[in-house]
Amino acid sequence: MNKRGVELLVTYVILIVIAVALSVIIYSYLKTLTPLDPAECKQDIHLVVFNYTCTDSTVKLRLQNKGLFNVSAAYIRLGKEGREVRSQINKNQEYFPKGPLGPQQVMANPLLLPTGNIIIEDGYYILEIQTAVYVDRQFVACENAVITERIYCTAS
Repeated sequence: MNKRGVELLVTYVILIVIAVALSVIIYSYLKTLTPLDPAECKQDIHLVVFNYTCTDSTVKLRLQNKGLFNVSAAYIRLGKEGREVRSQINKNQEYFPKGPLGPQQVMANPLLLPTGNIIIEDGYYILEIQTAVYVDRQFVACENAVITERIYCTAS
């Protein structure tokens, strides 16, 4: 009976050692998958609206990179002046068609973005542009590089 109790104790100790070893292996593996520092945008990233036209169906927009680094993409939102929430008008078209926009570079061809049913009357609207870049092979939306521009749109 005493021998049987020792065997049972050894079995439990082996099971605990296996569980601890597996947890250490899994923890080490998962730690390599998660980045140490979250990817962030650099401070000197700055897009401006070079020129635009806005009608009830499209916004024709050219941007200029006034910053010091390449800009890969942008989230472009539009909404009636006075509204807090703006609709993204370039869904699935965030990347610039001709590749990244270099420092001091102006878009050669304007972006033609459908406005959907946002423009229902002539008036002022808010165009919001949030820059996005690649940092360490990750796509990052820059929270510190959001510009808002008051634009006039016609509903004719």
